[in-house]
Amino acid sequence: MDDVASASPTIKALAANVQGSIRNSLDLFEVHLADSEQAEVRDFVREMLDKAARISAELVHLGLLEAPVSLRFPCDIIVLTRRHLQQTEWNEIRTEYSQKLLTMFLAGHPNHQLVFMRIWQIRPAYLTNAFAAFYKESPLNITRILDVAQDLKAMITPLT
Repeated sequence: MDDVASASPTIKALAANVQGSIRNSLDLFEVHLADSEQAEVRDFVREMLDKAARISAELVHLGLLEAPVSLRFPCDIIVLTRRHLQQTEWNEIRTEYSQKLLTMFLAGHPNHQLVFMRIWQIRPAYLTNAFAAFYKESPLNITRILDVAQDLKAMITPLT
């Protein structure tokens, strides 16, 4: 709840609703993502993520974005920053589901405010890249982008 301490009452209420969920576990997402590397269980991971997304899409999306990426091979290149390690590649499942859920939240979802606020806190470049791609799909999407940016009180760079 510290992440939403300065947020609007709406976002605080949304965060309180998901905080006690069994799916509110980065370890769970880390295991799902690691398991999804194995072809024989990939479909089961998809089924679990599909079910979880129907119940709590915001937790699935944020879990996918926040879960650490496990290193599978020595050739997995990581970039050391002062605060954390960040892997440059996502696996197929993480990419597929994060894109699908991002599209859903950009189109409009009851819990979009919580999701976009948290993404802005943890991965602002991910969100600005998503805005740029959404704008390129249709310049008419600028209205939605500006609505989200206004909710975030964010300054966004030109999208072209």
